Amino acid sequence: MLTYPDEVPSSVFNETFSQSIDTDRVNQINHIVIPLNGQHEIYLLGDHHYSVYRVRVEKGKFNRIRQLLKSMDRVPVDHKIINGVAVMMYPRSFELPALGYQITTQNIDTLSASLMSTNQHTTITANRNGNETTYTDGTNRRLIFNRQNGTLKYENYLSKDDRESTSQIFPHFYNKLTTIGIPLDNLRYDEVSEHGRRLNYRAYVNSFPIFNSDGYGEVTLESTSGGNERFWLSLYSLQVPLPIDHQMVKLPSSADVINQLHATNRMRDIKNLRVGYIWKTNKDSHVVKLVPTYFIKYRGHWVEYTELEK
Repeated sequence: MLTYPDEVPSSVFNETFSQSIDTDRVNQINHIVIPLNGQHEIYLLGDHHYSVYRVRVEKGKFNRIRQLLKSMDRVPVDHKIINGVAVMMYPRSFELPALGYQITTQNIDTLSASLMSTNQHTTITANRNGNETTYTDGTNRRLIFNRQNGTLKYENYLSKDDRESTSQIFPHFYNKLTTIGIPLDNLRYDEVSEHGRRLNYRAYVNSFPIFNSDGYGEVTLESTSGGNERFWLSLYSLQVPLPIDHQMVKLPSSADVINQLHATNRMRDIKNLRVGYIWKTNKDSHVVKLVPTYFIKYRGHWVEYTELEK
């Protein structure tokens, strides 16, 4: 089973894989199940209504998938429904390595020019106030740069007529990502908001997502119903892996984590659970340490699970 971190519209699936599945019957996809017993069919699963769509496969070599699985390290997983959400669970404790990476920092002048550039001949002005510098082009674009933590917020005020339709948000924002100029090597689609007009892309390492309270390693793009576009991102991204003596971190089973959360009386506000890496760095260092742990979707935000025990 191939699992997306969040739902993917079936229209995007059709475009990506040159398919023509019925988008009225299955409008979103969370998992792709590929039987390895020789059957020439796959199953598309949607978590929202627990729907299943069977697709007949006319071409394809399943033996390549089997060969790929042989070379991978395996961690047993299961799925359970928690507060109405299908959650990947880890039934036994397991180990993941802590990792070290060198950070690359983008040039703010280059990035601001990329975000603020238009086909019109406009002059970009910069106004500094404390730790923030605000770039404007005299029209509808504004970029706020926080020098203290290296984060940016970009705003482009459009009319309702100029905004992208919800059905085109995925390809529209992907095209935006490729033109901004930020490194995309480790960046993957990670989440979509319930109203479908805000997408989050997150850095991954060893197939696990990276989280940081300052927003490092992620990009959020939003198009409001009123026509405003907003982007949140940072100057920092991971560049070169560094050796740190292959330190292994033992993680508890998901059941143990859930039991600890039940003791805090906060389970009703928890919507998801994931294993990922927390981004730890010193402000004066260009090296980041990534430590594996559990993250909880608590009241709309991802937090490291031990934070809820305090």
